Amino acid sequence: MLLLHNQVRDYAWGAPDGMAALVGSTPSGGHEAELWIGTHPAAPSLVAGDAQGRTLAEVIAAEPARWLGEDLAAAGHTALPFLLKVLAVGSPLSLQAHPTAAQAEAGFDREEAAGVPIDAPQRTYRDRGAKPEMLVAIEESWGLCGFRPRTEAATLVESLGVPTLEPLVHVLRSEGDRAHRIALGWLLHLQSTGRDSVATGVAGAVSSIDPDDLDDPRAWVHRIAAAFPDDPLALAPLLLEVVHLAPGDALHLPAGYLHAYLRGAGVELMAASDNVLRGGL
Repeated sequence: MLLLHNQVRDYAWGAPDGMAALVGSTPSGGHEAELWIGTHPAAPSLVAGDAQGRTLAEVIAAEPARWLGEDLAAAGHTALPFLLKVLAVGSPLSLQAHPTAAQAEAGFDREEAAGVPIDAPQRTYRDRGAKPEMLVAIEESWGLCGFRPRTEAATLVESLGVPTLEPLVHVLRSEGDRAHRIALGWLLHLQSTGRDSVATGVAGAVSSIDPDDLDDPRAWVHRIAAAFPDDPLALAPLLLEVVHLAPGDALHLPAGYLHAYLRGAGVELMAASDNVLRGGL
C-alpha cells in the first residue's frame, strides 16, 4: 500500500476551503474544487516518502505487474485505468458532456496536428480517452442530468412569459425527437443582440423566484442567471432534469450525456481522462 499526496485543483466553481472541510486538508483560503487521486498527467498523485520524489504514475510504470496485476500489465497498461476525485461544488459548473473513445481519439489527434498546446484554454481534447463517470454524493447535492420530456420543458419555458423565447417553445412542441438538439443549438448559436435579449429576459423573469426553493427548477435558473448574467444557457434547468442527491446516492454519466453539477460534494470515479465538451455557463 502506498501513502499518497494528492493535488487540489482550484477551479472557480470550487467551494472556498471546500476540500479542507471534506478531507481535513490544510485550508488554502481559496476555491478548492477537486482532489485528484490517480496517474493522469494533468495532476498525478505523489508517493509520500519516496526518496526520488516519484509520482504514482512513475512507480506504476516501473512495475506494472506488481501494481496493476498480471492481466492489465499483459494488455499493455502502465497506468491506472481510472481516476478518482473528491468534488466540492460551491457554484454551478459548465454545462458539459464527455466524448466516446472514438471521438476522443479523433479529437485529440486533430488538435495535436493543429499544434494546440495541451494546456491551452481553448484545448478540448487533452488525452485520447473516453470519460464515463459516476458521482456518489457525500453531502446533499444537486445537478442537471439529461433532458426533460420536451412537452414538460416547453411548458416550463413558456411559463416565464419571455417573448424572445417563443421560437424555443415552438421547437420543443413541434420537432419531435429532434427537439432538444435543435433547441440547444438555437440557444448556443444566438448572435450577440439576440443572446443579450434572451439572457436579460430570462434573468428578469426569474428575479422574483425564491432562489432557496431548490425543488423549483426556476430557482436554479435564478441562481445560474446571477452567476452567468450574459449566458442564455441559464435556462438549462428548464430543459434538463434537476437531480437531487442525498448522501450515498449515485449518478452515472455515460459518454454524450449532457450534465452539470450545481451544488454539493461527492466522490467521483471515472475513466482516466480529462476530456470535457462544454456547452454553456
